[in-house]
Amino acid sequence: MYEGRLTWLAVQSFGMPLSACPAIDVQKKAQIDMNNMQVTAMSAILEEKKAKINATPTSDPNYNTYVNEFNVLVAPYNMLVVDTRTMVVEYNATVLAFNSCIAVAGAAAH
Repeated sequence: MYEGRLTWLAVQSFGMPLSACPAIDVQKKAQIDMNNMQVTAMSAILEEKKAKINATPTSDPNYNTYVNEFNVLVAPYNMLVVDTRTMVVEYNATVLAFNSCIAVAGAAAH
């Protein structure tokens, strides 16, 4: 009933399903988050070792041991940072593609 009369209303909807847009890789996001936690933890350890090196005279017999301990950790830390940055670039590209798709879908709906 519309204004007291039996009436039919027709509606036309334009758009496309969300499933037509590229999916965002949630597993990659989880891996990025996990890597970032590891980077933070490793960075703290490296800072402690660096402080220990800086506080130790080079004539101390332990100095080279401290430097070697630091150096052993630097390579895996740097690799993790580079891998994580690469994943972030890839993840951001999927987010951008998804956002572009829903923007186009939203524009088509108007």
